[in-house]
Amino acid sequence: MADAVEEALDRDEVLLVEAGTGTGKTWAYLVPAILSGRRVVISTGTRALQDQIMERDLPALAAHLGLEVRAACMKGLQNYLCLRRLELFRGSPEAMRPEVSRQLRVVDEWRGWTASGDRADLPLPEDASVWPHVQSGPDTRVGARCAHFDACFVTKMRRAAERAQIVVVNHHLFFADLALRGDGSAGGSVLPRYDAVIFDEAHQVDEVATLFFGASVSSGQVDRLAQDATRALVAAKDPSPLPESLRAAAAAFFVALPAPREGQDRVPLERAHFDATLEARYFALDDALEALGAHAARRVMEAHDDGLAQVAKRCGAMRDDLARITEAAAGQSVAWLSRRGAGLAIGVSPIDVSRILQRELFAHGGLGVAGGARAVAVVLTSATLTTGGSFDYLARKLGLLGSGADDAVDADDAVDAVDAVEVVDDVRGDEGPAADAIDSDGIDTDANDGDTKRARIDRFDHASTYRTLALPSPFDYPSQAGLYVPERMPDPRDARYVDAATAEILGLVAITDGGAFVLCTSFRQMHALAQACRPTLVDRGYPVLVQGERPKAATLERFRESGDAVLFATSSFWEGVDVPGRALRLVVIDKLPFEVPTDPLVRARCERLEARGGKPFMDLLVPSAALSLKQGFGRLIRSREDRGIVTILDSRLVKKGYGRVFLRSLPDASRLYSQAEAKSFWEDGCR
Repeated sequence: MADAVEEALDRDEVLLVEAGTGTGKTWAYLVPAILSGRRVVISTGTRALQDQIMERDLPALAAHLGLEVRAACMKGLQNYLCLRRLELFRGSPEAMRPEVSRQLRVVDEWRGWTASGDRADLPLPEDASVWPHVQSGPDTRVGARCAHFDACFVTKMRRAAERAQIVVVNHHLFFADLALRGDGSAGGSVLPRYDAVIFDEAHQVDEVATLFFGASVSSGQVDRLAQDATRALVAAKDPSPLPESLRAAAAAFFVALPAPREGQDRVPLERAHFDATLEARYFALDDALEALGAHAARRVMEAHDDGLAQVAKRCGAMRDDLARITEAAAGQSVAWLSRRGAGLAIGVSPIDVSRILQRELFAHGGLGVAGGARAVAVVLTSATLTTGGSFDYLARKLGLLGSGADDAVDADDAVDAVDAVEVVDDVRGDEGPAADAIDSDGIDTDANDGDTKRARIDRFDHASTYRTLALPSPFDYPSQAGLYVPERMPDPRDARYVDAATAEILGLVAITDGGAFVLCTSFRQMHALAQACRPTLVDRGYPVLVQGERPKAATLERFRESGDAVLFATSSFWEGVDVPGRALRLVVIDKLPFEVPTDPLVRARCERLEARGGKPFMDLLVPSAALSLKQGFGRLIRSREDRGIVTILDSRLVKKGYGRVFLRSLPDASRLYSQAEAKSFWEDGCR
């Protein structure tokens, strides 16, 4: 892998590397990045991996190589303390509340010794109520005009990055920067110019890009703007009631929206929703933003106040985002509504970011290089990039391969359309009718290790070239892991499913004596299984943990310390969670993790794919679910010493034709067909 990365960096190529768990992929890309002498951005999926690279991997490699490695870590601006907002907040009524006042004293003490201003160093809980009032952010930063600019932690972070050869960021920051650059100018950029970018946990890239090339406005975001405007006006001795008018207009607008039902994540926001009442409230909100922005701008001209200048800028940006969302063009983007904490958010997302990525990142990735003189090297790596042995699904999503409408079908993998309809009915749940005419097709599973592909992308007049490399995990999966799929499980839609799943979970926990993750595809299923299993598990002496009952970090720490706990969780525990050793020896997955076809973005993608001659079920829903399933499976075996069992409580995996795609995507674990076989496997080599 290091050889392949070195070659990609040297030739400014695009390289996709699937490196199984335990390969050592972090060192495999860091060594050639360091030795290249070029400025390389390392983009990770999580802040935890950023910290690991900065605090463990880079120091170890620098010592081993005998080199001084100039490295800097950049996180999203909301991770850093804003000195200007801290100063404004001190005099606000909210700062006088006892709990907030106590937290504010901790922040003041921390400010005196922290070198980075990074939230990760602050000795307060993650949900500390003071932090949203004092954090930095792209919509609150004043820039060089700020009185605190030289002392600013964000300024220091950016200056350190300008001096560094290795810049470690996360995907959210990278794509926020790419979206800001837009036309290639660095005027609004966050990252320094770079020669190459390496994406770790690259299976997340297209979804993060979708987030940042869209727009959203939440009720909480409007409230924060009103709070900051009030503080800035108070500091300017201006008693204007305009911030309260904005709050009232926002509250009236958001309460008139068709809120998602319990259990729904995101629903379409359509023109039909904008009746006379909602339309009038939208215009009232727009008027309130315009009035506050204009007032702040006038006061800036009189007093040259930086805080008010930022308020005026934010009002204008929010008006633009609201207009973009409400006028979302059919066929180009999707407008949606979702819950955001205790409030609501509306947004617009591109249906397909492949062409954006092709244009902004791969085709003339010289956005990272002065003047865009040449393309940058791009390396994408993860333990889960292929489905059914092929990189094609990911390559299409990234814009490296065509739409797939004319791809050859592997006859052996063709699936009966009835199977597709059954899955769509299942994942639909109570969310409404499934997407029309979902069909099925085959997936090309030809191995392409070390292969070079060249394909024309839609109407682009240039070709995209990329190389791929698939490296297996060094672990001995047949002896370390068993894969148990109960063939007699009721269909996940069947009323008997929860009882049957409960019996399987309790039986398997008894075999491994706890140490289990029960990973679910929905909060509803998670709570149903936790409620059904808890009494028996507690009677048997097993600690029961449920996602959401305490912070994620505390939940994981409790799980590791206990050694025999059973954790019920959903999507945020399917990936990015590392529990090596005996504490985790059983992973139970409730069902195949298909995306919900009624989600507005998924529905739009299915419809567009079908209109282009593709097959939404096999070209989109199956490979997406296969990648998620690989992530869930990957929680179990994290080292050569780990042993355990993965159970998937969905008989479709072995009964349906499309199940072969999932099975070929998973590690080569020993197949188990009953709890008796699972018990023998455990007793023979795992206990």
